Amino acid sequence: MEFRYLRGVTAPGIARAAAYDISGVVPGTHLAVPSPTLTMIIDLGHGLDLTGPGLPDRTTFRLCISGMHPTPYLVHHDGLQRGVQVDVKPSLVRALTGAPAAELGGEAVELGALHSGLAGELYGRVAAAPVANREAVAAEVLAAYATSGREVQPDAAAAWSYSRRDRGGSPSPSSSSGPAGRRGTWR
Repeated sequence: MEFRYLRGVTAPGIARAAAYDISGVVPGTHLAVPSPTLTMIIDLGHGLDLTGPGLPDRTTFRLCISGMHPTPYLVHHDGLQRGVQVDVKPSLVRALTGAPAAELGGEAVELGALHSGLAGELYGRVAAAPVANREAVAAEVLAAYATSGREVQPDAAAAWSYSRRDRGGSPSPSSSSGPAGRRGTWR
């Protein structure tokens, strides 16, 4: 069995990018748990096989973007898992696709259906990169495409920042200031 989790890379709009290369393990299933970011998987193996919310049955993806879903997906594998996982902040999703992250929340979508040029270049360059450089190449390609000119609404950016600071917890009026800096009653 070989398992390599390579160093993570961060870049503007990317919470984390990490290459993985798992081979020689028993075929199986694992959970893709919900997260506060959207997750992009660049699969360099036999395809990412998922079942879960919004999918009619087992679906194979080459470049999958999903996340902010309330229930986990099941990831099915044949003993080989190779690729890059990129945790994408909502502001980058809009810049890359023109759609707000909320439109993709709870869904698993093939990136090529949203932006075929990005999908082609991202897959090609990451697949051609040496294993140790894959996450940096993914971050570089995404940064180059994040030029849609679509701005994130300031209130949405503030809410995201506030949520990340409190790790998604619900603030209590007695212990926390609200988004507008108020103490006490939440309205």
